[in-house]
Amino acid sequence: MAAHEKAFAAAVSILLICALTAGCGLFNDDVSPKAIFQYVEAHHDELEAFPYSAMQGNDAARTAYIRHYLGEDTIVKDVYRYNDGVLQFDCGGTGIVASSTYSGFYYSADDLPFAFEFSNEAVFRETQEGRFEWKNERGNKAIVTERILQHWFYYHMLWS
Repeated sequence: MAAHEKAFAAAVSILLICALTAGCGLFNDDVSPKAIFQYVEAHHDELEAFPYSAMQGNDAARTAYIRHYLGEDTIVKDVYRYNDGVLQFDCGGTGIVASSTYSGFYYSADDLPFAFEFSNEAVFRETQEGRFEWKNERGNKAIVTERILQHWFYYHMLWS
């Protein structure tokens, strides 16, 4: 193998390793907690009125719908309804499925913290006023949720 072929193979290998481990930031569209708090504080009325029930279609259609209602500069990447009382606004994350984090905010009709995918096992403990945390025994699943406003919470989930 010629020197330039070895260099090319090495470069491809490094990119592949970075992509698989997300160590180079290739899978990082996370939004800071501060930006999420500011966004919800500034837009909570329109977020509360978000017409989720009319949102349909593939990823491109969902993105267009979100941008139509929340504006082109929205930090919201997707919206999910977990039950009649919880509407999740996804703002991105880091990593890949085997080792990833997700963050965003949600509306809780009953004004209680919610654990999303971990709700069957999570028991929150309040670590500061309005801040709730849970981590499983192995430490490979965790969620932090913090009150932004009445009925509105920030969340950060971890899988590893």
